[in-house]
Amino acid sequence: MHPTDVFDLIKDHMAYGEADPAEFTSDLDELLHLRTLLGEIATATRTVRQACDEKIGEVLGRGVKYDYGDNVVSWSQSYKYKAIPEAVEAFVTTVASVAPDEVHELFNPNSIRKTAIERAANRMGVDPVVTVDTILEKVWDKTPKVQVKPKEL
Repeated sequence: MHPTDVFDLIKDHMAYGEADPAEFTSDLDELLHLRTLLGEIATATRTVRQACDEKIGEVLGRGVKYDYGDNVVSWSQSYKYKAIPEAVEAFVTTVASVAPDEVHELFNPNSIRKTAIERAANRMGVDPVVTVDTILEKVWDKTPKVQVKPKEL
């Protein structure tokens, strides 16, 4: 669906958003038709928003702020850490002197905490940043996040 088609659908059905539910029709076919249209509008809006966010990200670049009227627009991409299995095994063998509860905290099968790795690295006298970068990799989200916030006075 083309963005202008989405806007036309939205304009055609804006009055329903302001209507009193008691004034809605009781005709089941009309209600189901309206519900279907609203689902299509929501899907199309989400698709258009994602496409806009991707284009804004291409134009702005990560971390750049842009003044837009009374707002500031910024684009960012979030990430999660993912353990590198070989590095984890190597680190476990080096961490033998770390307290058992800290090893368990570090190597919980569900999550490996960055802060726990940093504490263990500090305890061992090695650079925590290098240790984290060796054991964990950043996995960037595929979808960028565009934020629009009011300018602070």
